[in-house]
Amino acid sequence: MLSDAAVEQNIEPVKLESEYFDYSKLDELEAGPGDMFYNVTPFSHEIENILISKEIKSFFINPNIQNYIFSTHQLDLSLISANIPVPKTILKGSNKRELLQNYVDYLGGFPLILKVTGGTLGVGVIKVESWENLISTADMLSSKSIHFQLKQYIPNNGTIRAIVVGDKVVCSIIRLNPENDFRCSAPGKSSIIEIYNCSEELEKLAIKVSQAVKFEFVGIDFIQDIDGKYYVLEVNFPNDFSIPANFTGVNVAKYVVNHLNEK
Repeated sequence: MLSDAAVEQNIEPVKLESEYFDYSKLDELEAGPGDMFYNVTPFSHEIENILISKEIKSFFINPNIQNYIFSTHQLDLSLISANIPVPKTILKGSNKRELLQNYVDYLGGFPLILKVTGGTLGVGVIKVESWENLISTADMLSSKSIHFQLKQYIPNNGTIRAIVVGDKVVCSIIRLNPENDFRCSAPGKSSIIEIYNCSEELEKLAIKVSQAVKFEFVGIDFIQDIDGKYYVLEVNFPNDFSIPANFTGVNVAKYVVNHLNEK
């Protein structure tokens, strides 16, 4: 999709695949301020780092590589520091009983959410209903040195995904929670997707999130509680914009290329 959008504007797309790239020639990459770059994978930053150092145009707001956010922990801290509404979060879980009791009290009691770092599509996100469930799960994860977070559970109907490019929400959808599951994405279950029209309030919040993480092209997941308040669940950059783009008919790739080209 990105390649097609580039070709339409007479821009030559060049794919750099990290698996096949010759890293002995990393410093020989010919690139500069007249080029544009987007990393489509969250797992490989070596090529990205060298290109950013060559002042290539990207979606990073701050060109200082020390300000990049590459971890879930950094992301959570950035959102909290910017006063972005997020579910109450314990950044690092434990199986120590006294700490766990304090955490349960802080999060408002049961149910609460236990989230294993590195999970995807709902895998590793657990709704914990009781103290017995919590201590047994925490013991198992701690014994295997698996990092997890604890989060406030906020009842909701589904997750809103808003795609931000620059200072604009270009499209948004909602993935409704399937029957008998609190997760909008779960293995073996198809997401029920609908187009979602963002309010002015939500659009402003989405732009604020993008600025907080210092990245101009993000896929943000929101939930809305029964009182209508929005909370940020997750910020994805890079993000798979293909589903929102195809479902809404919005040419997100064109927005992406236009933004970098103007920059």
